[in-house]
Amino acid sequence: MLDLGGRVAIVTGAGRGIGRETALALARRGARVLVNGYGGGASAVKPGCNDVTTAVVAEIAALGGEAVADASAVGSAEAAQAIIGAAMEAFGRVDILVNNAGGNITTGVEQLDDARAEAIFDSNFTGGWMLLRKCWPIMREAGFGRIVNVMSGAMLGLPEAEPTRRARPHTLV
Repeated sequence: MLDLGGRVAIVTGAGRGIGRETALALARRGARVLVNGYGGGASAVKPGCNDVTTAVVAEIAALGGEAVADASAVGSAEAAQAIIGAAMEAFGRVDILVNNAGGNITTGVEQLDDARAEAIFDSNFTGGWMLLRKCWPIMREAGFGRIVNVMSGAMLGLPEAEPTRRARPHTLV
């Protein structure tokens, strides 16, 4: 098994699903983990809520691992710096970044308001990009780093959404 003892990982969107499982897998291999997630789900937005990330931290502790929870919403340079700062404060380094946070479109395009569209773009693209940019110098200085970017299947569109015209369903592919 791959030994990650001494390594520090940041996993965004780690309160549920793939992010949670990734954080647990890294911890099982010895990595100390910053578990990031701001409490929202696909349709729920609760900035600053640490309930789900705190639960994952407790699971990691039960495995004998070390983790801290972070409730920052990804999506800006300031948030990226805060997330990385929290990892550096807790563990003194960052070796692994898993950009897993994201949202998806849960309605048809016509029903999607501008604020939700911007939030989806920020969590799926801007957040990961900013974290990558801010982690890169730390990893370069240390001579080691791994970055994994996870992309939602939402890019394939909404096949079950009611099409605007019956002749052609609206998907993004």
